[in-house]
Amino acid sequence: MRLILFLALNFNLVFAYSTQAELENLSDKDSHAVLPGDVARAACQVEIKDDMSKKEIYMQLRGKGHDLRVYLNDSRFELKHFKDIYQAVMLMPEWLKLGRRNSAARITYKIDTSRNAVASYKSSTVYINPNRWHKFVQDMRVSILFHELSHSLGEAIYNLDDSKLWENVDGGWKARSFRRDGSISTGSALNYHNYVSDYAMTNPAEDFAESVSSYRVKPKELKSASPLKYSLIREVVFFNQEFLDNSNCNPSSDDLIKTEKIQDYLVEKLAKSSHYFDRAYKYLTSRRGVRSHPTAMERLLFENTVRILISKLGAFRDTTKNDYRFKHILRVFLKNTDNLDFLRTSYTDSLVRKLKLNKNITY
Repeated sequence: MRLILFLALNFNLVFAYSTQAELENLSDKDSHAVLPGDVARAACQVEIKDDMSKKEIYMQLRGKGHDLRVYLNDSRFELKHFKDIYQAVMLMPEWLKLGRRNSAARITYKIDTSRNAVASYKSSTVYINPNRWHKFVQDMRVSILFHELSHSLGEAIYNLDDSKLWENVDGGWKARSFRRDGSISTGSALNYHNYVSDYAMTNPAEDFAESVSSYRVKPKELKSASPLKYSLIREVVFFNQEFLDNSNCNPSSDDLIKTEKIQDYLVEKLAKSSHYFDRAYKYLTSRRGVRSHPTAMERLLFENTVRILISKLGAFRDTTKNDYRFKHILRVFLKNTDNLDFLRTSYTDSLVRKLKLNKNITY
């Protein structure tokens, strides 16, 4: 599990310790990129209305794919804490859509008091420890949560944060331990000058979250520390949207990707063979108890077809920069596109009819 532990100190460093006794033996390796006061100075802020209630914030975030229901009736999470979570979520550009395209939650929020961590992230779930969360100033709560959402972003972009591409972007690592997928769990950075914080040198995944946090909140610092990381994040993750000032705060996905060319690519690719449609159909019929309205079956078929196609663009961890970028473009296109009718053919119509008649699928 990826953990991030914070303690804000008067000399503007943030450390992964919680008691004064531990602070006596601290080292620089635990400092973080986004410090008290940084979030307030970030470009492209979203204004939060003073009269918003916890329920209103919950409903808005639910619609964006963030499920905070466990916090809604918990007295430890006050209105100000809901506003902090809202601000952290809204620091991510809307077009990225970390949540699902519909109201079903993509990211679930839970409580975890079993560890000393303020917050952590694992498998589409953000965990917050209210016993520690409340001890921090407002903008530190926002930056803590944004760091965790940056882990979610790396995961959403086909585990870019654990890829060989990211591991080797600027200096590389000397690994000490590995995860099952071969990514580095712990290691030593070979060039410590190219990191925005000492905590970023924990492992490549933490480096990614720290670098994305810096790109969004303190872009000049990342650009100075590692122009290569800044460039990769700009091109692959944010499609050239930058946050150096307020000049380009609200682009749409159509402003950043060439929608017509993507449609032409998909039509051409899928017209050559029914293979991808057949695999999507097989996947849907193999899932007993899938619930969807009959009119949504076509959308489900097309979405899964495109996802299967995306999975073929480069092997996990060995994917190239261009393939990662194109996979992410297709993901963003799929998340932001309501109408996939351009993929309709007589063959897909026949598959949809069979899906509606399949007894394994309930409505």
